[in-house]
This record gives sequence, C-alpha cells and structure tokens, in this order.
Amino acid sequence: MRRSRLVSLAALTVLAGVVSAVEVRAAGMQAKATGFTRAGAALRVAFEIRDIFSERFRRVVEQGGTLYVRIEAELWESRSVWDRLVRPAAVSVARMNSNAMSRSLVLIDPFGEATAYRPYPGVVTVWADLAPVDRVEDNKTYYLHATLTVGTIAEGEINGVSQALFGGDSQSSGLGALGKFFFQRVLRLADYLDSTSSEVTGARVAGRQMKIERR
Repeated sequence: MRRSRLVSLAALTVLAGVVSAVEVRAAGMQAKATGFTRAGAALRVAFEIRDIFSERFRRVVEQGGTLYVRIEAELWESRSVWDRLVRPAAVSVARMNSNAMSRSLVLIDPFGEATAYRPYPGVVTVWADLAPVDRVEDNKTYYLHATLTVGTIAEGEINGVSQALFGGDSQSSGLGALGKFFFQRVLRLADYLDSTSSEVTGARVAGRQMKIERR
C-alpha cells in the first residue's frame, strides 16, 4: 500500500511538472496571421503579436534599447499530394523603441511606417513581406508558415567586427564583398542576444482572396 502511494505521488509530481512546462510556454509570446494585402507587385501579411513585453524586454526599452521583430514567412501551395513552397522564405525586420518626448512606444515596420503605442501594449500588429503577386494564382489554395523572433542585437559589435574583417563599404568588392554579405547575414539570423520566438501556420486561403487590397 505504501509503495502504491509513493508511485502515485511520483506520477502526480511528473504530471505537475508537465503542466507547469505547458503553462510556461503558453504564457510566452504568441502570434497569429490576421490578413493579407496587395501592395503593388508584392503580397504582404499582417501578424498580431501578443505578450511581447516580458520583464526583461521592458527593461531593454526603458534603458533606451531597441527590440527587433524578425519575421521569416513562407507561402505554401496546398496540394493533394505534396505541398509546394511558392518561394524561399521572405525575411522582414521591424523595430521598437521608446519615445521620451511623447512617452510612447514606437514600432517601425519593415516598410518604414511608424505606429505609436502606449507602454506596454498587450498586442501589436506588424506587416511583413510574403511573396510576389505574380507567384500566386487565383484558383489555387495557399497557406502561410512563419517564425517570428523578438530580441536584441549588439549592432555596434556586428558592424565593428564586419568592418575589421572585410573593410568598409568603399572597399567591398569581389570576395571581400561576398564574405561581408554572408557574414552579416549569419549574424543577423543567429546573433540575437536575448530572444523569444513563436511559430505560425495560417489557415488555407484562395489566391484571389489574398490579392484583395486592404490594410
């Protein structure tokens, strides 16, 4: 009987640990795609991001730092056998920092448009590049898969090391320019000093619906 109680207690302890882990993940940043729009020759997608501002990210902003929102978005064609990737992932980056004069938090999207929020919003909306319009056919069905990462980057260190290795922009040519390009790409993809991520898979949508111009 005593052994049975011990086993039951151990099982409950493990279960509690699993539930706690789920709650921790659920309490973190969450994102979802909320719509598409046509902008000239490009398709864009809107993301609603919740619960960005953890205690550590608030400290970053309050100390004058910048938060970056990196969005890697893939568009897939839904097919009966093998789904098809319409094009390689489009990467867009937005940034957020505080404006002391207006006492607001300003989000600058990948296209340079600024939106002011009262600190600290529970939800922010960011638009990102998705695919060229001419790659999407009206009578086919598509869905989105994206990874959103919010974090900080040591910009000064990235630029300083890059210049030391490959020279300035005026010196960038041939193999040096190629090396500089790849070096900066790796840093921008991997060297977020403090970050959190969320993955999004959108609902299936007809191509013609994605092309309706709306903001």
